Amino acid sequence: MEVKEESQASKSKKEALLSKSKNPTSFTKVTGVRPYKHGHQLFLEWDVRMYGTGIPAGELQNWTFTEADLDRVHLKDLLTIIKYLEGPILRFDYYRDGTEILKKYVRHAVTLARVTDYQLAMKSQFKMSMMGELTFFLGLQVRQRPDGIFINQAKYVQDLLKRFDFGGSNSAATPMPRNFQLNADSSGKPVDQKTYRAIIGSLLYLTASRPDIVFSTGVCARFQCDPRDSHLSAVKRILRYLKGTPDFGLWYLKDSGFELIAYTDSDHAGCKLNRKSTSGACQFLGDKLVSWSSRKQNCVSLSTAEAEYVAAACCCSQVLWMKTQLADFGYTMQRIPIYCDSKSAIQITANPVQHSRTKHIDIRYHFIKDHVEKGNVELYFVESDYQLVDLFTKPFDEKRHFFLLSKLGMLDLPA
Repeated sequence: MEVKEESQASKSKKEALLSKSKNPTSFTKVTGVRPYKHGHQLFLEWDVRMYGTGIPAGELQNWTFTEADLDRVHLKDLLTIIKYLEGPILRFDYYRDGTEILKKYVRHAVTLARVTDYQLAMKSQFKMSMMGELTFFLGLQVRQRPDGIFINQAKYVQDLLKRFDFGGSNSAATPMPRNFQLNADSSGKPVDQKTYRAIIGSLLYLTASRPDIVFSTGVCARFQCDPRDSHLSAVKRILRYLKGTPDFGLWYLKDSGFELIAYTDSDHAGCKLNRKSTSGACQFLGDKLVSWSSRKQNCVSLSTAEAEYVAAACCCSQVLWMKTQLADFGYTMQRIPIYCDSKSAIQITANPVQHSRTKHIDIRYHFIKDHVEKGNVELYFVESDYQLVDLFTKPFDEKRHFFLLSKLGMLDLPA
């Protein structure tokens, strides 16, 4: 890196700042700083904004500070770092006398200063206004706390219940009864398609923060072409469940790890219309649920192992996409674990030879085997009792339903 020599005027301003700083604070540790050497001297290059030092507010000065200079700078005189001359701001930890006060102050000041600069830049280019901290966006309510972020759609649920006149109905414990099956019901009473589709569409939008209704909503959505009274009753059951859990949402705990983990499962021949299986998958970053899906497979599986293998292949494609996205942010991950409760499906991915029991499977699903061999993903066995993705393949009783919700990070967070 080429180092530019400071001008005499720049050095004079810097020295004036340091001399004006009263009660200099000694920073015994500075981390997150990328130093560079010029000759035999260690430099830390900052992009600094000065307030209350005789220098006009908002004037941006680029100065080179040594570690010895940092010991002379008083925190209140030097607002602190805005950004690096090269690359984004990392995390800055300042320690003084073993306390956390300075560390918290500096992080807050850095964030506030960068947000302010971004606001000014956007306002100068576009006709827009800044409304403060994000609390509501397209129906999503965002509650930011020191220990994490909570996302739900409580207001949307209340509006949904009011729109379809479910305010006075009794609540249900689960979105769908255990072992419940829906069929075409050709002899049943037809219902208004417009109303049925409106409810389904509203529920599908709600699944952005409510993975607990993904499976049941997906099952009911299969009958939009010719809905019957039994199908409408199933949809009403979902609405009654929402009435009892309007404030449920996703809790993202701060500092809970950042490892990509996936779960996959299937319900063999679960659809009574064409005997196709249902695939379920979810992906976590640490303990935080970030992606989930429940969908009917495109092919008819001849065995449970085949259904699980097809579901694992679909989950693998999502994991690879997430891996690519994370790589753009500097996170490189290999051998990403995918948990499956079928030992047969795991053995198929590990077997390099295709035999009569597996060669009928569509070749497009065998790409997971290639990625296992390359070390991109790895399948692990998990007991069915701890298979978190079961929630996306079949309905359960109340106890099992809420157990899975707690493991997925869904809860009703008090205000």
